[in-house]
Amino acid sequence: MSKKIMIVEDNAQDRKIMKRNLNKNGYDNLIFASSGEEGLAKARSEKPDLIILDINLPKSSGVEVHMTLKNDPATKHIPVLFNTNLLKPGDVYEEMNRFLSKSSSTENLVKAIKTILGR
Repeated sequence: MSKKIMIVEDNAQDRKIMKRNLNKNGYDNLIFASSGEEGLAKARSEKPDLIILDINLPKSSGVEVHMTLKNDPATKHIPVLFNTNLLKPGDVYEEMNRFLSKSSSTENLVKAIKTILGR
């Protein structure tokens, strides 16, 4: 059974690109959310193996979503990979979780997923 990955991204074009790139690399068990609230609800109901989380989301920022996930016993174990252009090495959240720039290559995204999921 393939690992379940949830992508929380408000930009429809970015979701489409990530879906295509991840499908090409064998990741086909994908769940999508377009807001922080939707992401939180789906994290609780779908129990993904990994969450790829944008920082700049409507209503609840990715940072707020991350903090809520980590404070919830039902979701605190789920690893989070920030996928954003807002963080850079040395930012405070780098120590909390991994992050990748949206401009990173598909190879870097797949490498980060494999590292986090242990494959």
